[in-house]
Amino acid sequence: VAQSTSILNDHNSYITNLENSGIFGFHGSTYSIYGLLNYGNVSAISNQNSAKIFGTTSSIYNDVGAVIETFSNSGTVGFDGSSTYSNTGLSNLGSISNVTLDIGSYLLGQNNGISNQGTILTLNNGQTNLTYDGILPTNYNIVIENLNTFGSATFLGTSGITSFGISISSTLSANARYQNVITGLNSSDISNEETILNFQNGNYRDWE
Repeated sequence: VAQSTSILNDHNSYITNLENSGIFGFHGSTYSIYGLLNYGNVSAISNQNSAKIFGTTSSIYNDVGAVIETFSNSGTVGFDGSSTYSNTGLSNLGSISNVTLDIGSYLLGQNNGISNQGTILTLNNGQTNLTYDGILPTNYNIVIENLNTFGSATFLGTSGITSFGISISSTLSANARYQNVITGLNSSDISNEETILNFQNGNYRDWE
């Protein structure tokens, strides 16, 4: 574990597949400032179940001009599992095509789980109580497992607009209402706010 950065992907450098099944960014009481600091291009980041990524300032930092194609989290990002949180779990100033947070995963930070000052094309959220600030993703989809387990988020200090949807990996219940899915956004922040009622196989789904 480096004192400053655990994994550095420099300018004009490429990582094809970064798959974490253990821990990077801290060991004992030694913490990196950044778990992953990306100035270049990363095709895929996968943080598997029970795996951890951590950095005191930001666990994953994607700089201006940097690109991450896909980031999927089934484990924990931004929390050491004991008492220490990153300032921000994922900081994006560049471009990320797809972020997927699985049911039961954690993307956390003292300030926010996600801070976006760049572009996030699609955010699929199965995490409960995700916190998000900055520019809204182009598309925001929730992942639903059952009536009690589904993605929810609090948006703070955001700009832009987003299109809301339900992830294709979801399992929906007939005649169900999913409450408190989104907190902190106005109807004008959601481009399809007036067209989100969904009928499937004759069953009505509703959410707030």
